[in-house]
Amino acid sequence: MSKLSDRTFSSRQEANFAYIMGRIRKQDKDMGGVFTESTGMQGAAKTSAMLSFVDDNILKHPDQKNFWRNTYDSPLQFTKLTPGSWEILVEDSIDVVFYERKAGLPPVNLEGLVKKFSSFSELYEIATPGKCSSIFFQDETSWYGFLKYLRKTGEWSHVFFDEYGELFPANPSGALYRMIMDASTDLGEVRKCFINVHATTQMTSDVDYRVRGKIMIFIYFPGARVESRGLVKQIAVNSLDLNPIKGNQAWMELRQHRYGKGRFTQIYKPREYMDWMARRPDDAVRISDYLKDPYKSRKGGRPRKNRPGDEDADGKVLTYDNY
Repeated sequence: MSKLSDRTFSSRQEANFAYIMGRIRKQDKDMGGVFTESTGMQGAAKTSAMLSFVDDNILKHPDQKNFWRNTYDSPLQFTKLTPGSWEILVEDSIDVVFYERKAGLPPVNLEGLVKKFSSFSELYEIATPGKCSSIFFQDETSWYGFLKYLRKTGEWSHVFFDEYGELFPANPSGALYRMIMDASTDLGEVRKCFINVHATTQMTSDVDYRVRGKIMIFIYFPGARVESRGLVKQIAVNSLDLNPIKGNQAWMELRQHRYGKGRFTQIYKPREYMDWMARRPDDAVRISDYLKDPYKSRKGGRPRKNRPGDEDADGKVLTYDNY
């Protein structure tokens, strides 16, 4: 173990926590990017941890892009960041309406704050470096293609999946099974492609096992269930401190290498004047639509190939050939 624990930290646990946090934040082309998963009960600070990673990127790497996935019909999480440090990007084939979360659900006028895109290359081009770019696709499986696109940019970028069990559900079948298989391959290659991927989920059993097999760093908050073959034990997670003032404790494990315990001290609270949600458009395609009929999409046809905008870094159209 590192001698750093003997000289700087009060315990080896704290030293290892700092080491793993350094692995997340340090950008070394030889080491590459990371894929992290934060788990725990509601209110355990999983999303706050991701927001702290965004803030760190904005501060230390203002020339890089951050892409955030927020779920429809639930509170927008990125608005907890400093006003002016986020933006909204919406695919031009859908009309997303944003509402205030209060009686009557009045719509919010975000004119000038929402950008439209029609392709992955346009999306990447208009995303502002040094901001959190929240993306709303018409078909949520477009996230799979966008991951593939990012692999070919040759630039450092950061992807944040809130509640990623909805995006990579367990027990898919048909076309969705094969699309998630391809996406899991891309997630396994992010380290080599200068991409950091951070994801949250309350229940790890909700996530496809092939995706979870690519996780490099596990972050366990109170209420989490640990990996059966991992280094962190359940009894250790059960003793974590929940503290709304100081921040919650968490165990972090660099897969099968080392583990440590520390505290996430950055606390993100909702802004009352930005308590908004995005209403899912009627023509938006959910992952659950594929689960209901694994070989159909949108208006009852097979999932279409050559989706508008599914381009690689050279402008060539990507296809899903494994249907």
